[in-house]
Amino acid sequence: MSKKKNTVLPPDAKKFVSSSSHPALTRLLMIVCGVFAFALYLNTLTAEFTVDDDTVISKNKLTKEGISGVYEILTSSYRAGFYDRSENLYRPLSVLLFAVEWQLVKGNPLFFHLVSVLLYAITAVILFVLLRKLLKGMNLILPFLIAMLFIAHPVHTEAVANVKSNDELLAFLFSILTLFFVLRLIEVHVIRNFILAAFCYLLALLSKETAVTIIVAAPLMLYFFAPTKRNEWIAVSVSLIIPLVIYFSLRAFVLMDATYFSSVELINNSLVAGDWLSREATAIFLLGKYIFLLVFPYTLSYDYSYNTIPLHSFSDTETWFSLLIILGLGIIAFRGLKKKKAIAFGILFFAITIAIVSNVFILIESTFAERFLYIPSLGFCIAIVFAVSKIFKAEKKGMAYNGIRDLLAKNRGMIILFTIVLIIFSARTYSRNLDWQNNYTLLQHDVRVNPNSARIRFALGSTLLFEKAENEKDDKRKKEWVQQAIQELDIATSILPEYGEGWFHLGFAYNDAEKFKSAVAAFENGFAHTSKTKADQFLGAGIAYGETKDYKKSFAMFDSVMIRNDTSFDAYNNLGMFQSRIKMYDSAITNLHKAIEIKPETIEAYYNLGNTYAYMQNYNEAIKWYEKALEVDSQFEIALENLGNSYAALMEYDKALKIFQKILTSDPSNPQARYNAGITYRMLGDSARAKEFLNSH
Repeated sequence: MSKKKNTVLPPDAKKFVSSSSHPALTRLLMIVCGVFAFALYLNTLTAEFTVDDDTVISKNKLTKEGISGVYEILTSSYRAGFYDRSENLYRPLSVLLFAVEWQLVKGNPLFFHLVSVLLYAITAVILFVLLRKLLKGMNLILPFLIAMLFIAHPVHTEAVANVKSNDELLAFLFSILTLFFVLRLIEVHVIRNFILAAFCYLLALLSKETAVTIIVAAPLMLYFFAPTKRNEWIAVSVSLIIPLVIYFSLRAFVLMDATYFSSVELINNSLVAGDWLSREATAIFLLGKYIFLLVFPYTLSYDYSYNTIPLHSFSDTETWFSLLIILGLGIIAFRGLKKKKAIAFGILFFAITIAIVSNVFILIESTFAERFLYIPSLGFCIAIVFAVSKIFKAEKKGMAYNGIRDLLAKNRGMIILFTIVLIIFSARTYSRNLDWQNNYTLLQHDVRVNPNSARIRFALGSTLLFEKAENEKDDKRKKEWVQQAIQELDIATSILPEYGEGWFHLGFAYNDAEKFKSAVAAFENGFAHTSKTKADQFLGAGIAYGETKDYKKSFAMFDSVMIRNDTSFDAYNNLGMFQSRIKMYDSAITNLHKAIEIKPETIEAYYNLGNTYAYMQNYNEAIKWYEKALEVDSQFEIALENLGNSYAALMEYDKALKIFQKILTSDPSNPQARYNAGITYRMLGDSARAKEFLNSH
């Protein structure tokens, strides 16, 4: 191919040919975009992994294999390393990025967040470069303001602050690089630009399948901004079709069926509950909500699943309001299509890129999500900036600038207006980033925004239970965390009674609260509403049944755990504990020894084995195993108490008394230890000391 001699400008740009391309000023504005994007998200660097980060990072076995897991990542579905279920998502590039990061820093969230912010900053720079090329010949302020508005927009906080959403960042980054090299291919007919366009598009698709919309957006871009000859259309089409075929071939090979869509669950998408008409009415309402959120991005939430957004009908005012807005924008786009107006391009770009996640054409595994606006918001920013430029007649301003001051002076009106908008958007972005600091801060905020979301209630309850309560040292505070968890999980299951996972976590919470009858009911509801069960669910149910003395069901649950995992310490330990309670001593001893073989460093099995021998009145053997437990944790009070009781049962009262005194040294108010010490003093014939301890008991 040979280099084109002339560059044909779009109609809007012909009257704005500049005498200077402003290379120095352009470089300065590039730097401003990059620095602004990086600075805006600096406060995410102190954040932890949040919500579903664990599915692809912290609890994903493929990611944690680092670079050694590359082949398996390339040949597996998106979250194959987290759970074993059929999935129709294939996004290996984002998982590969996480694997490389894990190889470098293991589980350090700071580095993962730093990569996210750097990706966003790089995207900001390349976006400005693309817009500068796309709007060649137009006022330089226009691509700059579009890029800055995009960077500051608060709806991007989920895409940047939630590390898992690197799939969004990568897909958009490589999409705009694709568009850049498509433009380069039109300008300079060399094979390098063809290869780079195709390669970037393949990377975008491998990051997230929503990049498929670029195959429509790219020709639209050329129609509006770069009149293209027939042979150029063919070259561009081939450069996009080849990577698309490669992607879907890989996807078909890995997932076995490229067109397979798993059944959408109600918890993920509220529209599942409706008929076709109500689904379409709700989808139209949601499109209006997306547009509203782009204009007024104040109330933000990471989740909008069941039952945050109830089903709508065509008799609802909200549905018709959304439909009128959509029709109005459609008319503007249609009227601007023939004249190739940039506003029309922005509207159509938004429509094309949002369509695949809108639920209008197909139901996806989400009702509504702010991250879905990441790519479409570019269309919004283009349309808004050009609409405002009409008011200020900014397109008609001179193109030759003597520097940044001259640029600002000649566009004072637009600069003032957008500075106000950028300050408001930046403040909201900064404050929203703080919500993403950890699961608790995020969920505490979002449960107030969307109190009817079963998933947010579930996630908050689970965080209170498995993070707050589990790591709490103070018993009183721990009970408070557990009680709060029960409240949230109870609300989650009342919103969606078929929420199997919610019932299971409620069962775990009731177990921790020692409300075992309630736990049994919760676990039974969980099994009734879950098609695929996990070992920990059987384990929790086994404990609940055991504590309510339904040993037959309890033992069956532990057997189910062992079928799935014959090296489950908890299953053998709890089975042995309950067997010892009903005098199945031989079986108990066998299972507790098996637990010790699996985890010799834990105290529970040693302690339970000591109890088993104590029940058998074999106190010498009991003492041996209590002491084993104390070798692991010398301050394990209940083991110390039983050790003292065993010495007392052997009438070795001096040894027993030393044990009880040891407990009282660290915990003077321990009532059981004081009582035992009093009885031991009595057995030793020290009535005065016995009376002192027994009276204070």
